[in-house]
Amino acid sequence: MSLDDVIALAASKGIRDDYGIALPKTESGVYTVSYFPPDPRDERMLHVDHYSGEVLSDISYSSYGCVAQWISYGTSLHMGRYFGFANQLVSSAIRSGVTPFCGPKIAVAP
Repeated sequence: MSLDDVIALAASKGIRDDYGIALPKTESGVYTVSYFPPDPRDERMLHVDHYSGEVLSDISYSSYGCVAQWISYGTSLHMGRYFGFANQLVSSAIRSGVTPFCGPKIAVAP
């Protein structure tokens, strides 16, 4: 199976842009298509056999457990993806307010 075939397979499963493909590293390895869009509910991961092209697993947000869903939302918020530029502005404001309290302490001689 070629990389172009994997790209076509991902598109047929609704994964069209901004995704990553990890190549098989061993004879028994698989292609892994990872899709992490701004909205965590659209996350997908496909494991594809590199000989037959069979989708061995198709993992989506709905198949995550409760804790994994929370972590997924937290990661999107932390990285500034979930609410886009507005999320990045809020995160920057928080960081700017907290940073002065986290800096190195400089001792001043009396």
